[in-house]
Amino acid sequence: DLGPRLIDQVFTHLKLAETQQGLRCRFVANIDYHEVQAALAALDPTRTLVLIASKSFSTRETLHNAGHIMRWLDNAGPQYKAAALMAATCKPAKAEQFGISRERIFEFSETVGGRFSLWGPVSLSIRLAHGNSAFNALLNGAALMDQHWLTAPASSNLPTLMALADYGNLQHGVDALMLSPYDSRLGLLVPYLQQLWMESLGKGVDLAGQALAGSACPTLWGDVGTNSQHAFFQMLHQGRNACAVEILGVIKPSHSDLHSHRLLLSNALAQAEAFASGRLNSSTELADPAVNFRSCPGGRPVQFMLLDTLTPNTLGQLLALWEHRTCALAALQNINPFDQWGVELGKVIAEQIEKNLTPGHNAAENPVTAHLIDRFLSQP
Repeated sequence: DLGPRLIDQVFTHLKLAETQQGLRCRFVANIDYHEVQAALAALDPTRTLVLIASKSFSTRETLHNAGHIMRWLDNAGPQYKAAALMAATCKPAKAEQFGISRERIFEFSETVGGRFSLWGPVSLSIRLAHGNSAFNALLNGAALMDQHWLTAPASSNLPTLMALADYGNLQHGVDALMLSPYDSRLGLLVPYLQQLWMESLGKGVDLAGQALAGSACPTLWGDVGTNSQHAFFQMLHQGRNACAVEILGVIKPSHSDLHSHRLLLSNALAQAEAFASGRLNSSTELADPAVNFRSCPGGRPVQFMLLDTLTPNTLGQLLALWEHRTCALAALQNINPFDQWGVELGKVIAEQIEKNLTPGHNAAENPVTAHLIDRFLSQP
């Protein structure tokens, strides 16, 4: 749900809704029932539309949470469930077996990975809540970036150049990338890109079956500025961790307080300069204990990107750029960005452990896991 959740956050801030009904989106992805409770709080089941988005319609967390919501609808009366349920999937037959009418199932291709699926019916809730023109503008922005990536020469091809920078950083031992968007409307950008980036590029073997010599991608992390300045920027200024920095700014805000916006952008520019240039980092200063504790080495790889404005169109361009950057780095590393066998392993082990988490269970094969299960079951 990270893609639609991100788009909903940005579009809500931009106040683009065309509908008069005041439709609001709530999202449930975590199997933790606390999230289900929070999503359903104060909702009226007789006036709630439910979109179950699952590529395979077999993801356990999704179907488990859908079961909670099905029971919630049933408790309101048998007449509501059929009218409330919709699905976005590449397995319409499975959705029908789940009880969703065929005419309310929106199908997409099995070739589309879940983390690449926000452009289609998985984001149907965004069209409903914010209108077709806003979502179509997002698609148009993505199409512009698609065309740029397909046609621009490598010397001016933005996703390719950024992937080459990532590749070069990795070759020099810089295996982490901190992204800080200086725009609070993009608070969910980093979590969304983490899934796209590390689920696609988190591989240890290339297409020829050979083990990679190092990381296939830098670890992506970060938060919005200026919050991040008071959290982990200190480590980046004075710590010895090998980490590149990427800062994203927006030139024209959606508000009229230009002084606040100049202050925001001045912070973004200042941090980029400090990461690159540092302070008190000459050999003489570094050898002087009277000042070297204040030294900031600088020298970090820094990329600074500016959007003219934040709109559905430019958001589409930004997200598509990162998709193509991901695929370009995968090509440079000769890996497959479209599978995720590590995720599958965790699911298989979780199914095995679930059987052990009841009294009278059979002990898990792994001794540490068995000990933790016993500890869990010892609580009243």
